[in-house]
Amino acid sequence: MITNKVIDITMLGEFRLNNASDDFNKFINHSKKMRMFIEYLILNRERPVPFAELIENLWGKEKNDKSSGALKTMLCRFRNSVEKNDIWELEDIIVTKRGCYQLNPNLLYNIDIENFEMKCVDAERFFNEPEKCLQIYKEVAEIYQGNLLPKSEGENWVIPKRNYYSNMFLTAMRNALYLLKEKGDREAILELCQKVLSIDIYDEYFNYEMINTYIELERNEDALRHYNYITKLYYSKLGVQIDEEIRNLYGKILSLQKKKEADIDIIQKGLEAESSSKGAFICEFGVFKEIYHLESRCLERSGGTMFMAVMNVESTARKEIKPERLDNIMNGVMNVCCKTLRRGDVLSRYSPNQIVLLLPMVNLEDGNIVMERIIKSYKREYPKVNIKITYDIRAVNPDTAN
Repeated sequence: MITNKVIDITMLGEFRLNNASDDFNKFINHSKKMRMFIEYLILNRERPVPFAELIENLWGKEKNDKSSGALKTMLCRFRNSVEKNDIWELEDIIVTKRGCYQLNPNLLYNIDIENFEMKCVDAERFFNEPEKCLQIYKEVAEIYQGNLLPKSEGENWVIPKRNYYSNMFLTAMRNALYLLKEKGDREAILELCQKVLSIDIYDEYFNYEMINTYIELERNEDALRHYNYITKLYYSKLGVQIDEEIRNLYGKILSLQKKKEADIDIIQKGLEAESSSKGAFICEFGVFKEIYHLESRCLERSGGTMFMAVMNVESTARKEIKPERLDNIMNGVMNVCCKTLRRGDVLSRYSPNQIVLLLPMVNLEDGNIVMERIIKSYKREYPKVNIKITYDIRAVNPDTAN
């Protein structure tokens, strides 16, 4: 049966046959093999797909003598469900051709990945007409509701095409961001960044642009909130630091906090309030570096001594610590350090498993005593955590530069 009805298919962000009911789509998505069978034919719609190729990609190492029969049964179940649900548009969507299956080339299709790709090409054609180009990029963003076939994203036959469309999307959004910067539309930049990060929260480029735009808009609380969120996310989920460019934004956030003019009483009260916390001073590594440079200058003038220590946290078990678990452990170590050290001491998280400390000490022996005390305090507070804490400590050299 040939129909002029257009078959509408979604593949970005989810897989859905839009002509069918929710119940029918649940039926398709409920069976992993059934879903992948239809997805594979759509992705390779320009050609007949041999049975052997389908079996290899759907069953992989699990294929056996029964796989061929299971493939035919799957098509039969699909057709029976189409008939049962009276979805006449899909009656002939899959055709058989000499040991192959194919998405019926005689039917009309509206597939989001095709529309997406065409819009991206159109936008590049009008790049010298910013308003028209931005309107097309807005349509691109509306179409791209997520990465290609998310339930099958780890399959070898999906990965290359998923990366292809993902890179096309990110390129399009970077181009749009460039035009919005030229236009000076910072609110639209934030909206664009939020769109991209809703799909890929770990994209460093758009995280940087989002925080930097908040800073430019003097929305300090929003900038700091997103900076803290993404920093914690990188540590807990990926076990790595955020990019140095993003870390450098922390200083800009702090300077924005101090930008507003105030009289000396207000400034002094603010400083006193900020310094009222007990224990060591915990800060971002960017701030730690500034304190280090300041203290090294003071040492040259005062003739005092100060030591820097680096603490390393390692698992005593055979398996590596998962990022989220490591983040919780490091927070515990930081808390113990804060409670054990004095108010004049400074510490910061340097890497997923390292902490750096500045210790105003008389000599190296005192510094070692303090570090051993921290380790003992941690073991006492967290006796069941299987980690080994080691450290290295050395004197801070006075800054003798003119």
